[in-house]
Amino acid sequence: MYLLAKKNSNSSVLIGTTTRIFTPPPGVYDRIVMPGDFLRREAGVALGFNGEQDGKLLPFPSGELDRVRRFFDYTVFECDGSKNLPLKGWADYEPVVPGFSDVTIGVVSPHPIGEKISRENTHRPGEFCAITGANPGDTVTPRHIASMVFHPRGMMQKAKGAKVLLINRVEDKACEKYAGDILSEMPQSFLNSLSLIITGSVLEEKFKNLSS
Repeated sequence: MYLLAKKNSNSSVLIGTTTRIFTPPPGVYDRIVMPGDFLRREAGVALGFNGEQDGKLLPFPSGELDRVRRFFDYTVFECDGSKNLPLKGWADYEPVVPGFSDVTIGVVSPHPIGEKISRENTHRPGEFCAITGANPGDTVTPRHIASMVFHPRGMMQKAKGAKVLLINRVEDKACEKYAGDILSEMPQSFLNSLSLIITGSVLEEKFKNLSS
């Protein structure tokens, strides 16, 4: 989210969340927008939220978000959380993707491959195991990560608009191979439904488009 905002900061960009997020680091945004604020279109990155609770920023009410976004060229929101863990099982109401979304980006990492499935690396291990066919304590495989993405109750279950898959933290040859292994475990019909498949590193700002 922050990288997309930075790359488009010559336009007007609204960032925020439909769930809850920690306050972004300094330098990520230029101004703050809250419900009821008077707005005008101006270049730069605005952070939108509806107050704070337990150290996290709260989302706009849905109607207010729809009003506010009309003053921006781009609205880039985090719509899902995993308690900073790389694996997750989803509740029926997740991810919380706004109906007006033009693009949904799903982000995964190959780094859990080879680890044991546990609460140390998995948000809601029971749900994760249910959609991937794994058991608690199993070793994570490319198939498990692929299933987490393409399963009807997985990452893309609430996707709106064009669907993009980013396999992030691909920063060496081993992770590059794992990324390929993850994609090879996905049904062709699911891959065909994706508008863009990208591997690379948000940290290093290096990416490879595998869709062409």
